[in-house]
Amino acid sequence: MRKLATFLVFGFLISACSERAGQEVLCKFGSAEACYSLGVMYSEGKGVPQDYKKAVEFYEKACNKNMGEACLNLGVIYARGQGVLEDRKKAMELFERACQMDIGLACRNLGLMYAEGKGVPKDYKKASELYQKACDKGEAMACINLGLMYQEGKGVLRNTSKAIELFQKACQMESGFGCLLVGYMYAEGIGLPKDMEKAKEFYRKALELSKSSCDNGDKYGCFVLGFMHEEGLSVSKNYFRAVEFYQKACDLRNGSACRKLAWMHARGLGTKADSSKAYEYLKKACDLGEEEACKMKF
Repeated sequence: MRKLATFLVFGFLISACSERAGQEVLCKFGSAEACYSLGVMYSEGKGVPQDYKKAVEFYEKACNKNMGEACLNLGVIYARGQGVLEDRKKAMELFERACQMDIGLACRNLGLMYAEGKGVPKDYKKASELYQKACDKGEAMACINLGLMYQEGKGVLRNTSKAIELFQKACQMESGFGCLLVGYMYAEGIGLPKDMEKAKEFYRKALELSKSSCDNGDKYGCFVLGFMHEEGLSVSKNYFRAVEFYQKACDLRNGSACRKLAWMHARGLGTKADSSKAYEYLKKACDLGEEEACKMKF
């Protein structure tokens, strides 16, 4: 059995090395797809040791050949300072370039930078335009962000009906967060007739979709699961489970989840009360752009 396991591992390593060597040859001959694949391999440590500097090298080659996905990934690396100095201006330029190539996620990321004033003066109108473009390209979180802007009247005229329409669109794109928001609007009777049965229907759908997406490493899905366990929506209220899911989401760089963890550590909900941990999570949330966390005090 051990021999078989060793053989399988050895075979996998040879396969990974062969794939890398083949992609390197294709990249040298000008294949943007091959350069991009190498960037993914090095940034995610797939078949090779994780190496962001190498990833940057290959993403740059692919981006310079007008591959939008490579420009997007390169922008994320510069925004996070992974293997390079954090450079929001550079990240913004790359997101803009990818957005012009119709990469929806790049448009959403760019919209977020304008909404939060990261690297640029805060501009809700510009953010709403970019969210709209990303939403039209199938980015569910862009639809949600735009919906929240319509609900709050930021950069657009306040329009609850439009907000609900966008939340429903996100839900139809199988976003648990979108379904959760539609359920909330029914539960509270905001822009819709108050209907708890409808609310429960959307909450159940949110729970089902979020379980699947969280298992696949989606920070928003994990956040929704944390919130639903905290509030007891379609599940029994369970602070311990809430902390577990918020921790997953926070580890995946969801600022709202980090803020929730700060609150729960401060109050001893689902975990031992720990003020130093609370401030640690609060700082992380603030660093991730969660404005409320930057203002919170315990």
